[in-house]
Parts: sequence; structure tokens; C-alpha cells
Amino acid sequence: MKNLNITLLIAAILSITSCKKDFLEIPPPSQLNSDAFYNTESDLLQALSAAYAAQRGIYTGKTSGLPPLLQLEDVRSDDYANGNTNDDVMDLFHVDGGSEWYRWNWIDSYYAINAANTVIDRATKITMDDVLKSRIVSEAKFIRAQIYFLLNQDYGGVPLVLNETISFESDKINVPRSSIADTYKQIEADLIDAASNLPKIYTGSDIGRATWGAAKGLLGKVYLQEGKKAEAAAALNEVVSSGLYALLPDYKDVFAPDNHNNKESLFEIQHLANFAGSTYGNNMATPNWGGVGAGQNYDLPAQSFLSDFEPGDLRMVGLTKTDPIGKIYSVKYLDPNMSTGFQGNTNFPVLRYADVLLLLAEALGESSQSYDYINLVRDRAGLPDISQASPGTFIDKVYKERRYELSFELNRWHDILRLGDTKAIELMNNNFIRYGMPNRIDAHDLLHAIPVTVVQVTNGIVKQNAGYP
Repeated sequence: MKNLNITLLIAAILSITSCKKDFLEIPPPSQLNSDAFYNTESDLLQALSAAYAAQRGIYTGKTSGLPPLLQLEDVRSDDYANGNTNDDVMDLFHVDGGSEWYRWNWIDSYYAINAANTVIDRATKITMDDVLKSRIVSEAKFIRAQIYFLLNQDYGGVPLVLNETISFESDKINVPRSSIADTYKQIEADLIDAASNLPKIYTGSDIGRATWGAAKGLLGKVYLQEGKKAEAAAALNEVVSSGLYALLPDYKDVFAPDNHNNKESLFEIQHLANFAGSTYGNNMATPNWGGVGAGQNYDLPAQSFLSDFEPGDLRMVGLTKTDPIGKIYSVKYLDPNMSTGFQGNTNFPVLRYADVLLLLAEALGESSQSYDYINLVRDRAGLPDISQASPGTFIDKVYKERRYELSFELNRWHDILRLGDTKAIELMNNNFIRYGMPNRIDAHDLLHAIPVTVVQVTNGIVKQNAGYP
């Protein structure tokens, strides 16, 4: 039983409670679930705080400098390279199911899912204002859906655990994988329900919680990933026509550490310097950057990314910096006022309006309206408008815009997957050929490996993806 901390759900077995009231607080994972605790509105809000904190852990990681999602999403794509030459597991697809990145990501994800499930299950037993209860449960469903969306894209269908795990009994923790379609069905249901109960805006200390726009925008993104273009367009158009969101005039301001939850933001991972700070500034910096804390060389722009930048693109100024020895790195999440390493005050954008505009253009297909949405994004970047007459296919033009507008936001790999297996493999292998690299990928590389320890400890109930040990 000593390896249970790395199984499917044991990492999530501890529910997190706290006496803190701010939903940004990180409650200590030191207490088992207690029926005596979940009795009041305050208790439920504290449990929801734990779910948000657990969601943040997926992005930031449990330890400084080691956020698994950066490796699983960005370094795996053609845009970014791991600056640590001994850490090319993801960059060059030298992959095995025992990689620490898979294991940590799986553990963190199911930990967060269990925190959300705790809120959803326990809410039914608490007497409180029904409107607030519905909102709290909907926030938890948004978190659960968002995490399952990442898992479903990265691993294929995964074990769908929809209730709080409080038992070590094998039938509670050894849950077989659901199909990709069934996992998407659950994600859709959670987001539809969340959108029907979440407010459009918050005020005061509640700003930053999941909103109607976050749920509706993510639902559109989910539909598009499934290939349901009409449904995606309908959901995304609701966000655009709501008038709640707009592009900020200056690209750099979108990510500024003093500009959290701005007009362009649908949902951000909330960070607070020196308490629940962001590690991204350090993760993306080189050791020679000259700032606070050690640069980690994670997720540096790849040569193809830098070479393909369109001349005059203002996002290059807001995105990159060159260190004293000539290495280029991202400053997108750099907090210039950071006083402690790995404790930046910069939020992470899970979904923002520029993403919605480009997703909507893709969902609608080539049309004057689609180019209008694309050109809104290009105009801010200081680039000329494009049209059907511009070189390249429509999808090439959309994806190029997404590549630079949404760089370092964990989108590129999932965009590549949306091209379909044949085109995704061709794109990645052509990139390897372009830079004289011997690596080649095939269809099995499009999904990550299930952590070997999960397969082993569940006695094979959780099946490994094809092509992995």
C-alpha cells in the first residue's frame, strides 16, 4: 500500500479545509474529510477555496520551478523547447510512462477534481441560501470540467470520478477509463449547468471566480475541440455578443501583474505575490536573466517560433527578452516587482477574449465575418488586415494568429491536435526535419502516457495508452 500516493485518486483523498475566507487562500491539506465540518455556508465556501487552490496547483506545480502542464502542453508543441538539455523528454518525444511530468500532472489533476467533488457532494446537506449554493456548486463544476478537458485532450478518455473520494476501498479508487466521447459528454454537462447558474460579473473580493462567460466560453472551446463547429459558434457568439469583454489596446497590459481580471479576461488562475505567487516568471527565464530567483530554462521559444514571427508584430516586444549571453526567453509572466523568487504577482490566462474571437473565426469557417474577428486581433498587434485573398489556407491563417497571440498560454499543442492525426503528425515531423533533428512521431505520440504507477497500482484497471510500456 505504500505506493498509494501515486495512484488514481489517493493523492486526492485528503479534502482541504481552512479558516480563511478569501477564495485565493490555500487551505492546508492536513485534515481528513469530516462530516462535522461541512455544516454551514462558511464551510462550503472554504471547501470551494480549496478547489480553486487545487486548480491553481495544476498550473503552478507543487514545487517551485516544476509545473508539469508547461511540459505536457507547451514544450511538447513546435513552439517551445526545454532549455535544460537533460530534460528533453517532452520536447523530443523521448517519452515513457514513468516520467515525473505525467505522474505529477495526474496526481494534481485528480486532487483538484476531488476537491471540486467535495463541494458538489457536500452542498446537498447544507441549509443555506439556494442561489448562493447553486453558484458555489456551479463554480466547482466549472473547475471540474476545465480539468477534465485538459485530461481528455492529453490522455484520451480518463476515469470519470464524479463523487467525493473518502475511502481506500479498491472499488472506490480503481475506476476504469471512460471513452473520450463520454468524458466530453460530462464536461459539456458540467459547463452547461455552470453557465445557467453563474453570474456574469462579480464585485469586490469575489472578482476572479468563475463566471457565466468563463463557462460559456470554455463550452465553445470544448465543442470546437470535438469538431462540433455549429455548437461552438453558437456558444462563442453568445460571449462576443454579450458586450462583457473587449481587447485591451496594448497587448502587454493583458498580462501586467497589476492588471488582474481585466476586460479581456474570461478566467484566470489567480496569483498573489509572496503568498500564492506565480512561478512562471522564473520558469521561463534563463539563469542569466539578472532578476530575483533562479531562471529555470523551462519553455523557451523554439527557433521555428522566433523565425516565423511576422515583421512588425508588436507582440514580439511584449513577449520576449534577450539575456546577456543572447538567449531569448519569454517575459509574458514576468513580474518586475517580484521580491522573492517563484512568487510573482502575474495571473495565468486560462481563457481570454482574443482566444474566443479566434475560436469563433475557426468555428465559422472562411467568411468576411471570420476575417473581421481575426483582424481585430491583428490590428492590436500592429499588423495589416488579411482576407481570403491573402496567401495560405484559412486554417493556416487562423492557426498562425493563434500561435502568436496565445503563445505560452498552453494552447498550441491542443490546437495542433484539432488538425487531426495526419496533419498533426505531419506538422511536427516537418518541424523536426526543418531543424535537422532525427526525431519523428506517429499516432501514439499524440496522447500522453498514463503514468505507469497508476496502471500498476490499479492492477491494470486503468489501461495504458497504445504504444507505451
